[in-house]
Amino acid sequence: KTLSTMLHKIVTRCSVIHHLPQRSFTSTSSPSNVIVQKFGGTSLGTNEKMEKVINIIKKFKQDNNVIVVVSALSSDNKEEGTTSRLLAAAKSAVEQGDFQTYLNQIEDTHLDIIYTLLKSRKKREIIRSIISNELNEIRTFCSSLSVIRELSPRSHDKIIGCGERMAASLTSAILNDHGYDSSYINLSNIFDDEVLDSSKRNFQII
Repeated sequence: KTLSTMLHKIVTRCSVIHHLPQRSFTSTSSPSNVIVQKFGGTSLGTNEKMEKVINIIKKFKQDNNVIVVVSALSSDNKEEGTTSRLLAAAKSAVEQGDFQTYLNQIEDTHLDIIYTLLKSRKKREIIRSIISNELNEIRTFCSSLSVIRELSPRSHDKIIGCGERMAASLTSAILNDHGYDSSYINLSNIFDDEVLDSSKRNFQII
């Protein structure tokens, strides 16, 4: 599967998921009708930075359909980022160490943003449940790694994908709390296992 095929698949699916007007994808429409924004982890890692990102999205969302792609939350210190801590948890699990500490730190970072930026109690509890479920799945997975004592490429992908999913669901929840319609899309449900498995990827650069 080529990279261009994958990108076409994303755009096609997103046009349905986000219910974007069909004219946004026709030759007679302005390309500015649909904007794709990508924010790195360090842009989202604190309350202040997340709030700036939300304001940027809101600004462009006034006159455009916006698709937002986010990385896992991170601080200026890479070792304290979500992805680094997820990998540290996996490594610790394989070595039969204390992986829970890393996962608890990740949860604390996300909860701090949730309880600072979301005003609706109901929305706070919903996103907190989503974050907890993601991390509980990783906790169970790490427990299995402690027995298997090996981190395969597929297991590596499963671990780090958790960070992006939590960041995307959190960003979407904050937008909704601010009164903007937003839908969290898990791209893991778009691609088949062969595409998602890094050990089987064979992209063709064209």
